[in-house]
Amino acid sequence: SVIEELFDYELGRGVSATQVLLEANAQQIPIYAITAENIDTVLPLLAVSQEVKTDIINGIHAGQHAIVPQREIQHGNWQGSGYIIQDSITGAGAYLLEGGLNGGALEGLSCDASKNPMAALINMVIQVMELYFNIVAMISFGSFALAAVALIAFRVMVKTLLKAVVKKQIKKKGAKKRKKKKRTECDCDKKKTRKSKGKTGKNECEPELKLVSVEFLNDLKIYKDQVGQAPLITGPEWVDTAPYDGKPETNERVAYVKGTSLKFEAEFKLTELPSESEGKLAKIRSEVSFEGANNVQENETLEPKSIRLKKEGDTFTYKGTIALNSKQVQFFNPMKIKWKITSVYGKQSFETEHQVYVTFKKPFLEFNGFLQDLNTLYLTSLHLATSNAGAEKESEVINNTWKHFKEKRVKTWGDPPGKTKRRLSYYKRGKGFVGTCDASSLETFLIQQDKQSGECGAFAKLFMAALAANGIQSEYVTISASDGQKFLVNNWRFNEATLWEQESDYKWKLTLYGETTTGNLTVICGMVPNQYDRNKYPMPLGNYKDLDSLSGIMGQNEFDPSEKVFDFHFIVKVPVSSGAIYYDPSYGVTYAGGNKFLAAMNFEKDAIAGYAKAQDKKHPGHPYRCAFKARKPQDASGNYINNIHFDK
Repeated sequence: SVIEELFDYELGRGVSATQVLLEANAQQIPIYAITAENIDTVLPLLAVSQEVKTDIINGIHAGQHAIVPQREIQHGNWQGSGYIIQDSITGAGAYLLEGGLNGGALEGLSCDASKNPMAALINMVIQVMELYFNIVAMISFGSFALAAVALIAFRVMVKTLLKAVVKKQIKKKGAKKRKKKKRTECDCDKKKTRKSKGKTGKNECEPELKLVSVEFLNDLKIYKDQVGQAPLITGPEWVDTAPYDGKPETNERVAYVKGTSLKFEAEFKLTELPSESEGKLAKIRSEVSFEGANNVQENETLEPKSIRLKKEGDTFTYKGTIALNSKQVQFFNPMKIKWKITSVYGKQSFETEHQVYVTFKKPFLEFNGFLQDLNTLYLTSLHLATSNAGAEKESEVINNTWKHFKEKRVKTWGDPPGKTKRRLSYYKRGKGFVGTCDASSLETFLIQQDKQSGECGAFAKLFMAALAANGIQSEYVTISASDGQKFLVNNWRFNEATLWEQESDYKWKLTLYGETTTGNLTVICGMVPNQYDRNKYPMPLGNYKDLDSLSGIMGQNEFDPSEKVFDFHFIVKVPVSSGAIYYDPSYGVTYAGGNKFLAAMNFEKDAIAGYAKAQDKKHPGHPYRCAFKARKPQDASGNYINNIHFDK
């Protein structure tokens, strides 16, 4: 009832006309709406007092209607009827209890007024309210003379009540100078606190609810790529174990698609329940705030939940739904949830932080064949896709994702908190073709040890996976020399030629090293020997017979990638309205042109220092050296020979 809410008593102690109707309905007691048309039929069916019937008859004669249960109800120590007399036109009405009360009453207080002066004050407040509602009822039924008398009494009681309040305030101030009296059990309020060393006071009657976990629902499935494994992140994503200090042992990242709803379930545990709080009600409230890029901030207060405190160890589930209204790709770091728990005896409040990715579209995970390994959403590719947040258009999403690769400092993001992010290097110094991760498995590339080496195909797949995380499709492009020879990536210096053959263009000697694994007789010709010794071999800068390797374009996390002579190179094509853009994630550069023919020409001009073909399979006397003859990318007239082919 209203009085319960007003004086913060547990539900069920108060009684009101509305409460009576609710309980009658719960007990399946018929409830009648009586009008002038059916009063003669319905009135004989009522098992109520004559007083109630008289009120109903008077109301009907005054042009009103009545709502009343068929018989009286028992509510605690109170028994009687509750009914409504209402004007059919204006809707104004009197909510009556048998005995003339208009509104409601409160079942006997638990503390004797002689022991607790506040109880007497509350009783006086109730009496004033009862008299007020009676005056309203008298006026409604035309009893103006009685209303006038009651109004005089009402004024006297209000004055008395005000004097009592003022007197209590004076006593309260004086009590601070006197020693506090011992409080009784029935007087457990916010003043009854205990303190321990180093801690603030806590109400002895206040229960303790601890947040145990938060699980996010309908979120995207993320695989957490870390050294040696890439497990699926499962809920609950936020977990705090005993002693429940608010410092979670687990706090995983989650992801949603822009425009969807974020849903979560929080579990609370009742860790302490004083006897005074048993059976009492408590409320759990939450307020969610987001902090994202471009000063994007969102706040939302969710519906509270009332719970009944029964015994220690009980758990309670709180569910919340939040609309992700932002039109942008976002990385909310953090999303904060402010929790507030209130009870009769006190209030708890604390805050949790979560990291939430919001993608542009639903991730595209429908690759086939060689690209099937891109159908897994890894935490690293998701972070690359969304952490440069704020994009609203697809072109902006692509550009923001590309920034990570353009800066040439790509890292992994799936490692545990506190661990240094692992750098992904393009042909790390000292690592040749044999010691470098190829493009066969994106997962293998992402879970390798710190500072490991990756080929161009691995970086191409990683960029494609980052685009796919935002629902953007792209194509894997193979670059090769049109005549099937090897090509040299900038920069190289052609010294005096020592080959003079009829093929005048290929007149420079190029000597590479044979890379093999133990027991493998297959020779892979590259710039890094199997047993690399930096004091003995050039790497990657230095002399390779008639050519000198010079510092050139920087690769991912490497100023000078260790391999610069290739049969193939792999990049990414992204269709756009004007044609296509060709992205080279290994070097963090793009090739202009709009189509594969123009892009191939620009690649030759911007990236190629020359071409090479085998002179003989193995250099005589050096079984692990490979001999080639090289040429420049221009003909004798200085024109590029257009020897580069893009397959898409």
